Amino acid sequence: MSSWQITIPGRPVPKARPRVCKNGHTYTPERTKNAEETMQWHIKQVLKDIVITKPVILRAYFNFRSAKNAGDPHTIRPDLDNLVKLVCDALLPWLSDDAIITEIHARKIYTIDDSTYIEMRVLK
Repeated sequence: MSSWQITIPGRPVPKARPRVCKNGHTYTPERTKNAEETMQWHIKQVLKDIVITKPVILRAYFNFRSAKNAGDPHTIRPDLDNLVKLVCDALLPWLSDDAIITEIHARKIYTIDDSTYIEMRVLK
């Protein structure tokens, strides 16, 4: 069984919805694109050119800086599902299909530093 741990420094960024212009053209907001590219750079440092084809369990911890509240749940925006969506989309180049993610554990918490921690475990 293979597993990897990846830490992305900086404040976690949620996946934003695509925007639609008056002419009907859609685009991904710049903040989302930049966050996904940064996350992919950190993922590539660990996964290199691996393509995962077997079922995966994904753990994602979104850490928001607050020395006063460290250890407490982060109960305000951004929404957890949008944070997870950015992680899943960033992982796509290393997954044969995003359907192989069979289980997700995620949480938002206050800690001493902003970061996103990803752990992936491949099942048999």
